[in-house]
Amino acid sequence: MTDMKPSVSLEASGSDTIPSIFPSTNCTSEEQVKINFYRTYDVMTGVRIAATLGGFFVLMVILVVYKSKSKTERALKDPTLAAAAHAEAEEEERQISALEASVYQTLNTRKL
Repeated sequence: MTDMKPSVSLEASGSDTIPSIFPSTNCTSEEQVKINFYRTYDVMTGVRIAATLGGFFVLMVILVVYKSKSKTERALKDPTLAAAAHAEAEEEERQISALEASVYQTLNTRKL
């Protein structure tokens, strides 16, 4: 059995010598442009970009979660803020009950 390996030829383009695994056949100019474009393609470039963007996204999520948790914890420990929030909630409940009562009276009045 003989090993069939693609022949690697060295094509000179300018001063650089780049190995080519493509067969040296007569290609149209569009095919030649495509071949030259993919000859310099490196998969690790995309992997590095994806890893960088993913890492940045994860760090931003951690930062947002940390900031929101730390402000919440500090707010819960502040007695004046807790008292103000409680008073505001009571006032809001009073306003809602007054509004409900006025709507109830408006809807349930009988006209004779």
